[in-house]
Amino acid sequence: MSEASDANETVYCICRRPFDPKQDSPRFQMFLCEGPCRKWVHPFCFGKTYKQIQDYEKRNISYFCTFCKPPNEAGK
Repeated sequence: MSEASDANETVYCICRRPFDPKQDSPRFQMFLCEGPCRKWVHPFCFGKTYKQIQDYEKRNISYFCTFCKPPNEAGK
């Protein structure tokens, strides 16, 4: 799902946990916010589940973190 964008760069969620490619728990998978921040986030940190984000991807729905979510996009 996510990965470091550069070999020398560590990717962090707002919770400040770094991306760990060895972590296989769905709770710690990361997704890219498609809003202006373009940050990698754990869905769990924003009240979403891994399954909800996978469903968005299957249905080609953009995922926005809490900070970027447009007001008319409630629940996405």
